[in-house]
Amino acid sequence: LYLGQVQITAQGTELGGGVVTRTNQELWADLPLDIRIIRERIENKESNEALDIYLNGRNAQTAPGVFKSLQSLTDELVAGSPSDATPNYLYQLYGLAGRSTDSNSLKEQGRYAENYIRAALTEGYEYSGDAILVLNVWMYATHLLYNGIHKCQKMINADEQGLFQLGG
Repeated sequence: LYLGQVQITAQGTELGGGVVTRTNQELWADLPLDIRIIRERIENKESNEALDIYLNGRNAQTAPGVFKSLQSLTDELVAGSPSDATPNYLYQLYGLAGRSTDSNSLKEQGRYAENYIRAALTEGYEYSGDAILVLNVWMYATHLLYNGIHKCQKMINADEQGLFQLGG
């Protein structure tokens, strides 16, 4: 819908190049800004500031004065039990737990990324931004992708009438 020069999209985000998402993506688009600032702070030897941005967020505003942090992505993955984990995340836990399938051993490994990133930020290691990108953002993205595909498959199955016919 165009009103003069202003384009209004129903909860979508215009990304440019003619692409408009179906949902608001501004929160997610702002998280990379935090990674960029963290990298700059590490370069300037401001590791405490970098850690603060990681823990509390800086750009991805969820409500006035409230920000989504990169650290919260790990919290969302760790919150569930290993039986709720997506295969890619569970694969990582399995390897970190020494190939154990014990639920408690797997759960103990859930904070690996968090601990690693905190240590890297505290020490001011230049790879801290890459660690956040790989260990938090990509793992969270694969989690969302897998859950989305799983949800679509459930909807397809629900629409298949043959699945609900008795007697084959």
